[in-house]
Amino acid sequence: MFIESIIFFVSGLFFLNIFFKSIDSKKLIQYEEKIIERWLKNIHSIKYEKKSCKFDIFYEGKIFNIFFHSLIFKSTNSLSKDKIILVHGANSGPTFWLDIIPYLIQNGYEVHCISIPGFGQSTISSLSEFEQIDVSNQINIINESIVKYIVTNSIERPIIVGYSFSGVIVSRLVSSYPNVCKKFIIINSIGLFPGIADDGHYWTLLFYFGMPNSVIRLFDFLLKPLIYLLEHVKIMNEPSLLWFVYQIFCYENIGHKILSKCIQRKGSKYSWEQTIFCDIFFSQTPPCKFIWGSDDSIIPIEHAKFYEKLMKTKSKNIELLIPIENAWHIPIYKDKGRPLANSILQAIDESVDLPKFNIFKLGMIKHLFKDSYYGYSSDDNFINRELLFLKIYEILCETN
Repeated sequence: MFIESIIFFVSGLFFLNIFFKSIDSKKLIQYEEKIIERWLKNIHSIKYEKKSCKFDIFYEGKIFNIFFHSLIFKSTNSLSKDKIILVHGANSGPTFWLDIIPYLIQNGYEVHCISIPGFGQSTISSLSEFEQIDVSNQINIINESIVKYIVTNSIERPIIVGYSFSGVIVSRLVSSYPNVCKKFIIINSIGLFPGIADDGHYWTLLFYFGMPNSVIRLFDFLLKPLIYLLEHVKIMNEPSLLWFVYQIFCYENIGHKILSKCIQRKGSKYSWEQTIFCDIFFSQTPPCKFIWGSDDSIIPIEHAKFYEKLMKTKSKNIELLIPIENAWHIPIYKDKGRPLANSILQAIDESVDLPKFNIFKLGMIKHLFKDSYYGYSSDDNFINRELLFLKIYEILCETN
């Protein structure tokens, strides 16, 4: 009898699923508006507008139509002196930044929170064809759409901030289009080097297999009716939670697949396929600053310290890193965003010109990253980092 009841229940959900529409970007934008409406009740002197742009991106004879979505926040009392573009990470969207926006606006900035194309709210046509492209060119297409957004909206040399996954996107953007922004800031970014450390091993394993999105979508016919029920009977009356759940089911969100392609697997070892080292240290880029949570166990602050140590071999007075004490991988949730906002404002004031290394060394560095003997492409620990540092320093100091 119990088994029959379960079969009946599951069959009923499967039947009900027929009546529910697939979740698309419009549903996400609808709940984004509810999140902002609730947020604005406690915020004063800030206005926002929803911006939608359409771009055509050409790639190898194909045209990808991109619907580009963003949120723009301004002060109601004064003009803004500069514009900041905030780029979210994986399984996230423009509202990720809400806690820090008031602090940025109080300091005279206009804030653009963009949705990365392919991550739900900014959509890409011909998704099946886009998925077949290698991740490096997927990132190039995304960046071309960001440049078009900047040009279309007459945003003159903004400050661009990339967090976690979008650190790779922003670093590629500024190396490909060095005049697109005045300064750029990287926060707790993936892919500083191939190696993955600490809790990053577990998270990377999940991301490699597209979780949670890919697994949860297997049970779409079971879960989607329940979510709609929770929404309409007002049991789950939390817009941000509903938005997060819906972005998992949104068929226009393939962010988990793009992130998965950034990870390479060799046996039981995982490493980042896309690294930002070669993007920003062997090409002309605007001034930069790193911000890092001191307690980040996914991408430890030691990775950023490695960069700073390497920079000091060229310029001893360079200060590349701003740590946020006692903050984890998501530093925005510490003290409601104030420490991160203050760090961003400090980074804007203290951004440094990165010393550039000889472009002819680039190939040797790339080969070194793939050399398992030095460990970074297989295992990240203090000894391997020191070995890697000494080897890179040796390469960079060679005169021939």
